[in-house]
Amino acid sequence: MRREYVRLMSLFLLLMLTQAYEIAKQSCWQASAQNSFKVSGGPNVDVFTQRGGKGHAVPSPAFCPEQEIILYANATYNKYPEQNKYVSFQIFYPNKESFILPATTNETGIAVTRFRLPSLECPDEILGIWRLISTVNIAGVAANDTLEFQVCWNPADIDHDSDVDLYNAVSLLTVYGSELESEGYNCCCDIAEPYGKIDLYDSVLLLSSFGEKLG
Repeated sequence: MRREYVRLMSLFLLLMLTQAYEIAKQSCWQASAQNSFKVSGGPNVDVFTQRGGKGHAVPSPAFCPEQEIILYANATYNKYPEQNKYVSFQIFYPNKESFILPATTNETGIAVTRFRLPSLECPDEILGIWRLISTVNIAGVAANDTLEFQVCWNPADIDHDSDVDLYNAVSLLTVYGSELESEGYNCCCDIAEPYGKIDLYDSVLLLSSFGEKLG
């Protein structure tokens, strides 16, 4: 285990240098990509969590059982905030069962609600991809947005195969240094605060969990 850990650390250092070079080389493209998403005119809603997911159908970084999830829905009309609008958040478990949470937009056009994930007593019902549909009626038109997030036993288990191993480390390192909306960014590898960039904090969390297995 110690020899594999040292080899992993060496791989981290090598790939970090490689990724730093690639990101610097593509900085112009990334700057353009960060400005590519434009909110459409007319009725619009964007749903996201406290960890991310801003943009139409953009996923959020993962959560673990028993963690609290804060949901936001930004309702606009021609890019201006819509106040006092009823927003429906329909949340689907991995087994397709669902429940609905309501909220009303504030003066900035944002509706907020929250819920806590169940414990890991029934893994088959909790672990997997959760899906959310947010709907709001603006000027007689139903605007909606979707959001997905993974619920996993350990966020460092990036490939969700029930253990934290070298494959997870390689997955993280191949996108090390990437940021939200930049080329190569993968929210599954954005496992530690601050969210929105895959950096040293994500690497440290993975290393601290290296070798762990579910059950």
